[in-house]
Amino acid sequence: LQFLNIVEERVQNLLEPGCHAHDREVLASARGIHVRSVHAEELKGQAQALGLYRHGKQLLHSLERYHGVDATASCSILTLTLTQSPPATRKSSEPALVSTLHLVTLPGAERLALDRASLHMTEGALKHRSITSFADQVKALAGRRGVESVPTRDSKLCRMLGDALGGNSRLICAVTLRSGQRDASLAALQVATQLSKVTCYPVVNNAVARGLYALLRADLKALQLDMH
Repeated sequence: LQFLNIVEERVQNLLEPGCHAHDREVLASARGIHVRSVHAEELKGQAQALGLYRHGKQLLHSLERYHGVDATASCSILTLTLTQSPPATRKSSEPALVSTLHLVTLPGAERLALDRASLHMTEGALKHRSITSFADQVKALAGRRGVESVPTRDSKLCRMLGDALGGNSRLICAVTLRSGQRDASLAALQVATQLSKVTCYPVVNNAVARGLYALLRADLKALQLDMH
């Protein structure tokens, strides 16, 4: 389990004390996208998972209360990775099955109703980059044709989600509407509508498939670097 928060392009580990000072680097390697110096907590049961989640939520609230973090300018990613090993009665060479669940919270979606230029001028270019880049990425993915490649937008949120957007995944979107805020609610609904149009390609995630995908990702990255 991992619980991360992104505010003004700074990645914070909500499972570590003093996370208000964190600025973790997002890296790409042969094994995929990962965050430097952030290690997943190995779970021994449901109670431990709930305890870690509540601990992370408390740290998130303290960031907003004591460190001046604007809740509408941050987004959180709770990641749960499940590994199913083959029963002992089967062949030991049979690969394990791996699934990853990302729960992403974007409380600043209502900012999409505002003019981008004015928003950047009054609040800074980094403050809402996560949500604006996410909206741009979703729009591009919703409009792509077939398996057309769509470049990842320049934000840590989009890079960290990686294949979860329009790749080997299934997408579910839940929207909270605010009474009396028509434009903000409409902007959030527009992103949700576009997200529903994104085509994904879910496959069985065993160790062999994940390894092959990692190699293909590394080859594609090297090719992109050669082209530039």
